[in-house]
Amino acid sequence: MTSFAYRRRVSFHETDAAGIMHFSNVLRLFEEAEHAFFRHLGTSVFQPESDGSYLSFPRVTVGSEFLRPLRFEQEVDIEVHVQALGRTSITWGFAVVDMHGEVAARGTMKVVCSRHDSHTDGLRSVPVPDQLRSALTPYVVSVP
Repeated sequence: MTSFAYRRRVSFHETDAAGIMHFSNVLRLFEEAEHAFFRHLGTSVFQPESDGSYLSFPRVTVGSEFLRPLRFEQEVDIEVHVQALGRTSITWGFAVVDMHGEVAARGTMKVVCSRHDSHTDGLRSVPVPDQLRSALTPYVVSVP
């Protein structure tokens, strides 16, 4: 299994009065790393189609575990891999790792590949496109 790593620093506005990153911002780290991963693959979480519709990846389940505090100016890698690749869904696995190799947080996020029809304002799940599926394959832990 291969993972993708996205490096960044903890910003002041993400911390509480004790200088520790607020738990809700860890979920934002996951999403930020997911977006960076899509860009790394040459695509986006928002994919316009020629008919005016677009593909997107709404969240259906999110979970996290916090193991140690993250502090202002701390540099971390957010590692991303694919825990499961379903017909219409992707379950991401995340690990927030400090520069000493210590895991500060881990989490999962299940997203569903969806087509939004701008003409009818409808949203429906669709199969993960073959090109994206191929690009994700090296990062997959398991396929249900």
